[in-house]
Amino acid sequence: MSDNPTEPVHLAPERKRKIANSLKEKLLEQRREELAQEAAEQAAKDNGNNILEKTKDF
Repeated sequence: MSDNPTEPVHLAPERKRKIANSLKEKLLEQRREELAQEAAEQAAKDNGNNILEKTKDF
């Protein structure tokens, strides 16, 4: 059933679908941000390792 008692019952599945899609988009965005953060951390780590490799001969 919907939150609004005057809303026709046949609209409830569409509302559920919209809510589910909205939540899915939020989760996907959160995961994209996590992956971007992990990639940035890995790039910084790799860059640090490259600098150490380049300077170890000095």
